Amino acid sequence: MTASPPSIIGSFSFGGASSSSSSLSPPPSSLSTAKTIGAGNIPPSVVEPKIVTERQWVSIIDQLTGSAEPSARVRSAFFESVGKLLVALGPSTKLKDHIIELLITTVNNAYAKTGYNGGRMSIEDEDDDGGGGGGGRWSGGVPSEVIYHIAFNFPALAAVLSKEGWPRIAPTYQNLVKMDYFDVRKTLASSLHEISAIAGNQEETLCIFLMEPHEIRSAVIAHLGDTLKAFTPVARERCLPIILQVFDLEGKDWRTRQTMAEQLVQVCSLYPTLTVVNKLLPLAVRWAKDSVAGVRKSVAHAFPVIFGQAKNHPDALVTFFERVIGFATADSFRGRLFFIEMCTSLVLREDPDSDPLEFDQFFLPSLAKLANDPVVNVRIALARLVARLMSNKKRRRASVSGKSMRGELLAEMLGTLQKDTDRDVKDLIKNIRHFPTHRALLGDESSMFYQMCKESGEIDALKVVVG
Repeated sequence: MTASPPSIIGSFSFGGASSSSSSLSPPPSSLSTAKTIGAGNIPPSVVEPKIVTERQWVSIIDQLTGSAEPSARVRSAFFESVGKLLVALGPSTKLKDHIIELLITTVNNAYAKTGYNGGRMSIEDEDDDGGGGGGGRWSGGVPSEVIYHIAFNFPALAAVLSKEGWPRIAPTYQNLVKMDYFDVRKTLASSLHEISAIAGNQEETLCIFLMEPHEIRSAVIAHLGDTLKAFTPVARERCLPIILQVFDLEGKDWRTRQTMAEQLVQVCSLYPTLTVVNKLLPLAVRWAKDSVAGVRKSVAHAFPVIFGQAKNHPDALVTFFERVIGFATADSFRGRLFFIEMCTSLVLREDPDSDPLEFDQFFLPSLAKLANDPVVNVRIALARLVARLMSNKKRRRASVSGKSMRGELLAEMLGTLQKDTDRDVKDLIKNIRHFPTHRALLGDESSMFYQMCKESGEIDALKVVVG
């Protein structure tokens, strides 16, 4: 007896969830055709789906998101995936426009009935609406999760429309920013840098978020550099006073201080030299003295950026040097250790083929004195730095010739570290010989210095220099 072919029940898949024909009847033109192919006693069916038109998809979306849909979870699921859907639609202009208008209308209707009073309502604060689950309703009659999903997917919506289409959704974005829903404003604060990269200057929105509670301020501070990068220079200057005020206000939590210290690296590169030296450098110096090592390590990377700007401005360079040189003679070993970390950050940004004359003139004298530091951790950090200093070709050549002040300082520092009583210091410095003995140095093919010179192709030139 031959088994009869299975019946085909039309179904649609959308956003990862499927609705069978029992709950949503597909258009007649989209029904699949089943063909039975004999293969033994189990004839499989081959489904040949027909193309669903844009008009039919519009009808499906209206059914999934309309009031006729009994499940709040189904309605919420559509908006949860709306960003991916907009990106995946490609050139389907009519369907995109329909979805965009749906989002705009949903947000604007909710805002018109709820407004904003700086509240902290979140999904957890709301009761189940009884309509299949999925979150409570506002007084505006819009499920709260729907508004949250729209806010979460707004960068995708902005990316689809690009900068040219931003004016169409800008009022809707501002309604979300001002909406009386804490979770919405927090997710918008987390993605402000993405919106700014697409739409440009969002000065008003940044200032609003910086005046919000701690959680929202922290969310926007985490990407402050990328956000300010999209602003005009004038807008960045206008925002700086409130940014500095927030930096002072948020300084109580060390994790937030570390985040702000990390952002300071990019923020310093966005402002003019005098603004950086006069307003941002004092902040960097304060965090350099922080009791938490993670904060000090993060802010150390801001000093090369500040030094790079200051060295082309004589007055700014003097101010920079006056503020940072004190770390080399700080009473606390943490300050002296930070000075070496800062110098390490400067050296790592050097061009191996350039002549780091400014660095050597300003910092080598103080570094040479630290070779006799009573704290071994300071000397270990210095030994690591010396190895990096020798990776610069012109510094090596100047050191071997012995005809410059920096050559003498390097030789003095290497000699002191070579005689150090600590084993770790010796292990770090043992392959770098005392520079006054250059002939023996260049004759020792096993030394690290010889190998570096050989790899850079300067070994013959150095032998000529030393005679």
